[in-house]
Amino acid sequence: MGVTIHFEGKLNSPDSFQSVINMAKLFAITNGLSFSTFQEDNKILSRVKDEEDWEYNGVTMGILINPDENCDPLNIEFDCDYYIQEYCKTQFADISVHILVIDLLRQLEPQFNF
Repeated sequence: MGVTIHFEGKLNSPDSFQSVINMAKLFAITNGLSFSTFQEDNKILSRVKDEEDWEYNGVTMGILINPDENCDPLNIEFDCDYYIQEYCKTQFADISVHILVIDLLRQLEPQFNF
């Protein structure tokens, strides 16, 4: 059995992107987590919509946070429409790491519409 956190949504507006990045940076710094921001000009993202696989191909941008050595990186990566569909596997990390990831996602939630 594994524990994986899945999350998706679209930002309320393009302005929400910088708010999400700033909030995630502050969260990482406050909790002593390493992170890096990025922008890719041409990236393929595997996605699922209506139970069908599809691929996004284009610009992506976001922040990658490393919650723990026993946890997948938390990839907060948006496409050009400010849509995100990601997951983070926390099954091998301590429960406190799982709670930490959920805490950040809950802080970011007001920046999204669903």
